[in-house]
Amino acid sequence: MDEKSTRVDITIQDCANNEELESKCLDVTIEGHDYNVTNSRTGESIKIGNIFPSKMRLRMKMGILGDYMANISNYAFMTTMVIIVSFFTMLGVIKQVSDNHALAQSISPVSIGINLIWNFFFFAINFQFSIQGEAEFMQYLGLPAFWYFISSFTFESRLFILVWRASLDQRLMFDEQYLRRRLTWFYVLFYVLCFTAVVFQSTLLYSSWAIFVFNSTLLVPQIVHSYVRRSRKGPSTQFGVALFATQSFMPLYLKTAENNFLD
Repeated sequence: MDEKSTRVDITIQDCANNEELESKCLDVTIEGHDYNVTNSRTGESIKIGNIFPSKMRLRMKMGILGDYMANISNYAFMTTMVIIVSFFTMLGVIKQVSDNHALAQSISPVSIGINLIWNFFFFAINFQFSIQGEAEFMQYLGLPAFWYFISSFTFESRLFILVWRASLDQRLMFDEQYLRRRLTWFYVLFYVLCFTAVVFQSTLLYSSWAIFVFNSTLLVPQIVHSYVRRSRKGPSTQFGVALFATQSFMPLYLKTAENNFLD
């Protein structure tokens, strides 16, 4: 053995005390140990410390390939339906905002911006799964990624610009230099926040506290905006549900669906 070698014991057995997984599941336990080697020159025994994790347990469960493929295709179909339904809602809101300046002023651009970041985040996650998955049918996840991308850069970005410009006064609304400068800062902040969200994707997708806290942030800016402007107007309930659905569908699916494609 060289100085980087170590001794491990590997134990393979059926999953114990689980009749449902009996003969379909294996527990693999890998346990590292210290060991002694003898110096060929001096004859002294040298103790080599364990460089492997002291104990690591893996559970390997057999799965039916057809069921796994069905889970991925079902997720892709459900996500597509949710986003397409939200498309029709956003198209109606964009038309109303374009014709009604007061309605545009009653909608919080921060809420729209937060949802825009979330949708780009879900586009990046689904696209990542589709290109990194070992199985060919993981490419089905490219479909939700495509729709999230369209939602972010076609519909919500247009809605954000309309709502944001409505919040400006007449002087700033036609100041091209001011608009260019503010949009530049917006896109810088947008991509920084998207990159940060992708880095901490495990927390945002699987931690219950993060799902609760960050998904509720969508409504907080709108409530504050309506209170500050003393406005009784605002986005319709249908539009709020559409935004919440696109933002919350994937985390809730991964948390609640027992046989999701990442299980």
